[in-house]
Amino acid sequence: MPLHPLYLTPRGSLQGTTLPSPTIFGALCWATATLYDEVTVRDLCASFEGEPRFVVSDAFPFVERDGRRLHFFPMPLLPERLPATLGDDLKSKQEQTIIAGRQKKLKGARYLSENLFAEVVSGRLDAQGLLQQVASGDALRRGDCLLTQEEATKFGLMARRARLLTDADVTHNEIDRVTLAVAEGRLFQREELFFADGAGLWCLMRVPAGAGGDKLSLLPLLRYLSDTGFGGDRTSGKGHFDIRLGDPDDVPLTQVESADCWVSLSHYLPRPEEIAVWQSDASKGLRYNLVQWQAKHESSRSGGEAIFKPLRRLFAAGSVFPLTEKREWFGRAAWSGTHNGHPVYVGGFALPAWAKLGGGG
Repeated sequence: MPLHPLYLTPRGSLQGTTLPSPTIFGALCWATATLYDEVTVRDLCASFEGEPRFVVSDAFPFVERDGRRLHFFPMPLLPERLPATLGDDLKSKQEQTIIAGRQKKLKGARYLSENLFAEVVSGRLDAQGLLQQVASGDALRRGDCLLTQEEATKFGLMARRARLLTDADVTHNEIDRVTLAVAEGRLFQREELFFADGAGLWCLMRVPAGAGGDKLSLLPLLRYLSDTGFGGDRTSGKGHFDIRLGDPDDVPLTQVESADCWVSLSHYLPRPEEIAVWQSDASKGLRYNLVQWQAKHESSRSGGEAIFKPLRRLFAAGSVFPLTEKREWFGRAAWSGTHNGHPVYVGGFALPAWAKLGGGG
């Protein structure tokens, strides 16, 4: 299955935060159900029990300037081997405060630039090294993103207030559906994500080698999603993107020699046999964040009602797992019932980034 970069250039803001892999997976499934017949949808769903038709990563930020792109990846969960300053005197306490501030900067970053990510997954840069780069100014934090000073200079991000993504709570009025007027005192807020000029989202996608020519063609699905958008409030213009599928040769993923673990680029729901391998050897360390996932069914197919899928717990992108075998993808899709006659799944397939981090311990 070839690996392609997928670029989403925003036409406006996005409700919520950046797009996680189950959201993109679900949007592709609903696009398939809309564009193709029932037989094709059943074939798609049956493939989830074996090899999936497509596997996607979460969507991460990118910025484009003068025809060049800078990609960001999820911050891997690194072992914290940061030095502690001992002593109760004033100087020691001041040093502890400075170190704590730098640690906070490092922990607050959700994304690493492609150069920093390559250094981390290849084992040349650990948490201590990242901390030192932040302290020396060689690495700069811009919002949720951590990048090198050279990258910041090249892409116009040297200003302290520069941000690729900005999230804000936007106030809305509730409309009375009978009078079609604003309901008095009924204000509510929703989180929205705004993009800087030249910024957007990108993800990685594995598709079958013949995806461009068979009945389940990927390009019509992407054109459909470019028209309909992702996430909530799409009818008011939120979550709409220009979508472009890149070439396999353009994948900015570092090839790591002698990898001993892998970093998940997706929200990951492991198969039972994958969990059994971890449990068979307690020495295989795991570093992960768990997220609770309870998505809604496609509102356009449920009359606008909020019908939720069962609660799932998924590993977040950036979690680190021991390397037991090299595969193009891990995980599974979890069946979540039926909706209007269609079987519904939560996508828990994960794309790996091979890494050399000491076995994940």
